Amino acid sequence: MKRVFLTIGLSAVTLFMTAQRILPTNGIVYVNNNVNASGNGSSWGNAVKELADVLEFARENPSNHGITQVYVASGTYNPLYLADDNSNNNYTRWTNGGQYNSFVLVPNVRIFGGFPAPSVSNPNPTWSDRDWENNVTTLSGNYYNHVVISAGNVGNACLDGFTILHQAA
Repeated sequence: MKRVFLTIGLSAVTLFMTAQRILPTNGIVYVNNNVNASGNGSSWGNAVKELADVLEFARENPSNHGITQVYVASGTYNPLYLADDNSNNNYTRWTNGGQYNSFVLVPNVRIFGGFPAPSVSNPNPTWSDRDWENNVTTLSGNYYNHVVISAGNVGNACLDGFTILHQAA
C-alpha cells in the first residue's frame, strides 16, 4: 500500500513540475533557439529554446496547457521527439527517436515563424516585426523522418511562416 501511495505521490510531483515548465502569457509562448538556456516561454526574454519542447508539452497536457499561439524567432529548429511509440498510438513523452522524430501539430495551437531574434535594438519583437522572408525560421529534419505531422482533428491549428527542410541523413 505504501508503494502505491509513493508512486502516486511521485507522479503528482512530476506532473506538477512538468506543468510549471511552460507558462504562456495571454495564450502565447515565445521560442528562440538563440538563447543560452531555456526559459518558461512567458516572454522573449524568457523564451523556450526548442519548439519541440513546446509542442511536446502541449501534447502531454491537452486540456490545460493554455497555449493558443507560439511565436518562433528566426533560426533552425529540429524535431526532438517521436510522434508515436507504436503502442496503441500513445505518444511517448520526451523520447528522442533520432531519425524518426517529427514536429506534431497540436489541436488549436497556431505556430508562427518569421519573428526576428530579440536584440539590443529590438528586445521584444511584435507581430508587426514579423517577416518570414528576412527572418527565416526553418524546421529541419533528416531524410528518413516526416518533419511535420498533422493528423486527426487539429481544430484551428496552423503552421505559418516557416521553411521546411528535409535533408539527407
